[in-house]
Amino acid sequence: MTVTSTVEYVIEDQLTGQTIFEEVITAPYTAAFGDSLLGVERLRLANEGSIRANIQEFFVRLGAVAVPQAEAPVPSLVVEPTVSGS
Repeated sequence: MTVTSTVEYVIEDQLTGQTIFEEVITAPYTAAFGDSLLGVERLRLANEGSIRANIQEFFVRLGAVAVPQAEAPVPSLVVEPTVSGS
């Protein structure tokens, strides 16, 4: 059973309102029949795996972003994910 999650990640500088990071990330995950005989359990495993893979990809992409250096005070960042799965 395969689940694909799609999450839009937006990180904004709270002081300036400037968008620092904005991407939609899609990540599939397949739970095999051998993971569980019960379909409901495979679905749960596939959901969890898909979201885990999505978050891992988010951190990989976020690590590649050059965050502008701010003068004091340091801006606070807010992550507001929007999740939709299929």
